[in-house]
Amino acid sequence: MRDRTGAVLVEERTPGEIHVTIDRHEQRNALSTPILEALLDGVRCAERRRTRIIVISAVGEHFSAGADLDEITGCKDDRAWFDAMSNLTAALTQSSAITVASITGACIGAGLELAVGCDIRVASHDAFFAMPSVRMGLVYDPTAVTRIRALVGPTAAQRLLVLGERMSASDAHGHGLITSLTADANADTSHLISQLDTSLDAARETLRLINAAEPTAPRWRDIHHRSLDTPERAAAVVRARRRTSDKSAR
Repeated sequence: MRDRTGAVLVEERTPGEIHVTIDRHEQRNALSTPILEALLDGVRCAERRRTRIIVISAVGEHFSAGADLDEITGCKDDRAWFDAMSNLTAALTQSSAITVASITGACIGAGLELAVGCDIRVASHDAFFAMPSVRMGLVYDPTAVTRIRALVGPTAAQRLLVLGERMSASDAHGHGLITSLTADANADTSHLISQLDTSLDAARETLRLINAAEPTAPRWRDIHHRSLDTPERAAAVVRARRRTSDKSAR
């Protein structure tokens, strides 16, 4: 079943296992507000069916290159996009199902936030990760920052979030950003699901304990919201949009 945008596919491949797939490969699976809302609808659909496993994946070479820069303005109007992103990751982290991200190629910005919102991340060797928010003049969503720091530790979090470094799949695996590194993320995801199949309830509750984070202080969310509307961020969005246009023209 495809959503109204035609870019998100929701399908039950085996009983109790629903795959929510982004199919916008021409734009490297960039995440627009309609795509985020369609993904949220897919997760909610899985919840209504009492699904035990939800797999988030993407068609093409890349998991997601991040936010859709055709929509991002660089000012406070972007708050609606960030609210949609926050609603999606909250649905994933609060889901009664085990959530798995199957990652190939680029997993950048919002794509990385989507991935770390899942309980488990399986990545192929060609995957790479980056969070260029500071370079874009943005204090990123506090929940995502807390989650990334919990996964990789403060030093690697600084590399990703402050320096904006690109992290290879092997580096990400070594730091704990991804759960499993494999030649074929889709095949390994299926293998992982088969391993969990006999102990899903215990696995789910244990994952909740492992992934539990401290509540986010309201002041950090206020700082994040203020950073949406600064001249530095607006200029950075224009530069990023120009780089994207230049690549498309080649």
